[in-house]
Amino acid sequence: MRTIIPSILLLGTLTLLADETPKSPTLVDASGKEITLTKWKITSGVRKLNFLEGKPEVFDMREVGSTAYKQGISTYVPVPRVKGIQYDPEKYVAQVEIAGLEAPLMATLRYEGFNNITIEAEIDQGKTGIAEVKYKGGVLKGGIRSIQFPSAKAADKEPEGKEFFFSVPSEPTKKGGTPPPTIHSIKNVKPLYKTPTGEEKPLTYLMFKKTLKVEFDTITALKIGPRDGKDGSIECEVKLKDGTSLTVSLLTTFQEDGKSLTFLGFFGECPAGWKLIPPHCITEMADEKPRDKRFDLKTQFEQNPLYP
Repeated sequence: MRTIIPSILLLGTLTLLADETPKSPTLVDASGKEITLTKWKITSGVRKLNFLEGKPEVFDMREVGSTAYKQGISTYVPVPRVKGIQYDPEKYVAQVEIAGLEAPLMATLRYEGFNNITIEAEIDQGKTGIAEVKYKGGVLKGGIRSIQFPSAKAADKEPEGKEFFFSVPSEPTKKGGTPPPTIHSIKNVKPLYKTPTGEEKPLTYLMFKKTLKVEFDTITALKIGPRDGKDGSIECEVKLKDGTSLTVSLLTTFQEDGKSLTFLGFFGECPAGWKLIPPHCITEMADEKPRDKRFDLKTQFEQNPLYP
């Protein structure tokens, strides 16, 4: 028996398939020419979070307000969520549009090697052949002006779980003033460590001198003090759920099962994806949002728009 497919159903199926076909990215090069990419790949500026399920590939970015340290707070945006990047090298910033977020994130171009992206593409040169061209974004001279990824998709759900707020000293304004701290927040926080082979490993606890092991979910607040110049440990004031307060030294390196682990920072989920917040970038963290007047990242940029 022949099966007859109604034309309206067939048309709907074809339309759905057309909508699901990935659309080609477009970029504007240094000369202002718009180019549609057909055969392309990202060769730098992204990395994989191998310690997470699915090993997601992410754009590793530094936001405005991520401290003045070269190794500052990293924001990891899943590559499939990046809608576009607009570069403004004269102001040392870039705007990163992310699917699912209303406002773009402001990225700093102040530090060499951060917020850069390299794309290799095959460009048809007509009779002379096909050229493999490299396009670089985030460089101060000769880089692309923008790139758009029309197939970007928002995350399936918002981050859930316990939230911690991190106070980050703001950079001085152009007039020389020191604004209040910037606040970064992440959920489902875990201490992240690195092995000598470079493998990243999230743990459920922090280690303090001499052999004090504190489960992270028992901590409600932590203040960062001075670092010991000899062993790298960090003096901290720790508050626990049971009301206990301890003044102890956080071990930035310790041995577990015969292997050395080095503390990278606090890793957790945020609306853009994930963040890694190193301990040297913060003054304190707590599971309650600070009540006094603090800067969010948008305010930080508005007060100091010409960056740096």
